[in-house]
Amino acid sequence: MFGLYRVLSTLTSRFPNILWEGCASGGARFDAGILHYFPQSWTSDNTDGLERVFTQFGTSIAYPPSSMGCHVAAVPNHQMHRITPLEFRAHVAMMGGSFGFELDLGAISKEEKDHIPSIVKLAEKVNPYVINGDMYRLRLPEECNWPAVLYIDQKGNAVLLAYQLKSTIKETIPPLKLRGLYEGAKYRVDGKEWSGASLMASGVKLRWEGDYQSKVIFVDRV
Repeated sequence: MFGLYRVLSTLTSRFPNILWEGCASGGARFDAGILHYFPQSWTSDNTDGLERVFTQFGTSIAYPPSSMGCHVAAVPNHQMHRITPLEFRAHVAMMGGSFGFELDLGAISKEEKDHIPSIVKLAEKVNPYVINGDMYRLRLPEECNWPAVLYIDQKGNAVLLAYQLKSTIKETIPPLKLRGLYEGAKYRVDGKEWSGASLMASGVKLRWEGDYQSKVIFVDRV
């Protein structure tokens, strides 16, 4: 590792204007020391939407979300052979600071191709929260069918990324309690105003239908 660091130190010193990216790869090269040289790393070669939920929640425990490279990959996934919706894959990829696409536009449906500009526009709106905000893991995928993460910027505005992994029948879904908000402040969520205290104590009620579902909800401080 010290030998690798010496090489990286030489590269980043000689070429300071190049944005270098580390890689998880198969050799455990995604370690905390790499962040000293590379501000971002490719989180995993497994780009399956469902698998990435678990990988990215776990990675964010030790690494800032801004450092995670997360892309929207093609389906069926080349490793897991799973098919997940384009929107779900995109919302999962928005958890990381380096968002992108890794698929052949000529091989997807016209409906999906037409949807990509709006996905890019949404990702550009979410990205500043991920890069500069504070991250709160509200629910973990290992513990819940409805994992969720909240990013809050310095002004108190937030964006919520929430997911349903598997469809359920007549199961009572608990309200999602937010964190990190100002109790006395007012927030606008889907056109309605709530106090920060209410959003953290009572939470928000999300409705789901189907496997691999996701939502991106902005929590704007009034």
